[in-house]
Amino acid sequence: MPAPSVAGVFPLSVWVKVPPFKQRGEDATLQCHFDLDAGELYSVQWYKDNEEFFRYKPRSEPQKHPYKDISGVKVDNPRSNARQVTLKQVTIRSSGVYRCEVSGEAPYFHSAHSEARMEVVYIPKENPVITGPERQHQVGDTIGFNCTSGKSHPASKLQWSINGQHVSVSRSAAPRALPSGTDR
Repeated sequence: MPAPSVAGVFPLSVWVKVPPFKQRGEDATLQCHFDLDAGELYSVQWYKDNEEFFRYKPRSEPQKHPYKDISGVKVDNPRSNARQVTLKQVTIRSSGVYRCEVSGEAPYFHSAHSEARMEVVYIPKENPVITGPERQHQVGDTIGFNCTSGKSHPASKLQWSINGQHVSVSRSAAPRALPSGTDR
């Protein structure tokens, strides 16, 4: 039996495993690991950016209660339980800080939480397109080209190279990011 902490209360520890990155459209499983020591579980609550979206209470009926009004959060109820919650088809709006809060049963109702950030990314479906002058040039000529990436989130970071050599930013125009609009 574990040693009791202050005033005979057993400690409660919680840690989460949240995927740091997911691609738009994938499912995401968020895990909540906890150790109640000698205590019993009262509830497990999940939050996204401080808004509750899922609650598990083993002594309630129903035990699982998903909330439907959180932007970017669609809980897969059959695949969710006290130890994990699965989000269906994540979107850019699913990005945020996810927190699992665990509470022990009476008489103490101690609680602890852990959190981690998940970022949903959107990778371009097509390769970048380079446009510019098509005529012959001489060594030393200054020429202008444009490189455009498909929709992405976060914005794609493009780099130029000539014959395998990286071109410094001082020799190229500053990149511009257009509004993504990838989640609409």
